[in-house]
Amino acid sequence: MRSGTEIFRRAMRADPERRVALLEAAVAAEDIAWDGAPPVHDVWEELADAYASAGHPAMAIRAMERAVELGWNGRPDHRVKLAEFTLLAGQVSAAGALLEGARAEDPDELWLYNAAGLMYADNALHAEAISWLAQGIAVALDGSGSDDILEQLVELRAESLFQLGQRPDALQLTAVDRLNALSPTEQDQQPVWPPTLAHPKTSIVLAYFPADQLAQAIARWPELDEPSWEAYARQLEGTAKRLLAAGANVRGFAPIHVNRYVAACAEEGVDPASAESRAMHATRAAAAGDCVAWPPGRGERCWCGSGRTYRRCCADAPPAAFV
Repeated sequence: MRSGTEIFRRAMRADPERRVALLEAAVAAEDIAWDGAPPVHDVWEELADAYASAGHPAMAIRAMERAVELGWNGRPDHRVKLAEFTLLAGQVSAAGALLEGARAEDPDELWLYNAAGLMYADNALHAEAISWLAQGIAVALDGSGSDDILEQLVELRAESLFQLGQRPDALQLTAVDRLNALSPTEQDQQPVWPPTLAHPKTSIVLAYFPADQLAQAIARWPELDEPSWEAYARQLEGTAKRLLAAGANVRGFAPIHVNRYVAACAEEGVDPASAESRAMHATRAAAAGDCVAWPPGRGERCWCGSGRTYRRCCADAPPAAFV
């Protein structure tokens, strides 16, 4: 009997169309052992995401409905997932009705507002994103949920405000004050919130050491020490989110291959240990096309190279702390 877990892993490493084919075959087969890792309803959910990534929203809706029939009970409510696929199909009113239904049942569910803001922003419906995120921020300020989710709501709303050329309103500034109060700065430092929305975004590429280079980099520069590649990748993800919230256009990550990088620095007479040298390397690498785009699109594999989808990997890393 074939292992459902192994087929699932193969699917997660495939492109969207191949992922659809593998997952379709998996859920249709009778000789597969679903041994609890992952549950079969999660496979149907992944199939729904794969359909959406491949541009088949109607099939995504049907697959998600099947996941619910089999016991999928994720957070937020399944209607949020259905709304995401319905919106992808261009049915804006129907998607809104699904979200309203979920909100009526649980108005304090902050992840509902976060997901609604994300899906509307992904479809360039920034006015709707601003509205839903405002409602979530208001709930969070009243004391529901953690400050991490408040931070995400504020950042997402700042991005949509920027896209529409709008300045932060009173609600946004109140939330910013709350976040700055949680992370006080030195007196001679200025908090970077709110983002400067009146000016074009600065384009940024972040340098990073790929998984097969990190140990060598740490051996050469011990101050880089990280407990694991996963922790390092999540730190990078948080940095990118922090810069995005501050108004920067984060294009992606440029890999540093230690030996080549050190040799190039020696030729130029610069210190390879300095942040400035790494930043210059990142700029040049990106100009040459050696850059991993960020953030990944819907259903795409994570930029870190884990093979998992971005949503199931680094996407939930919180933004880096305020400085």
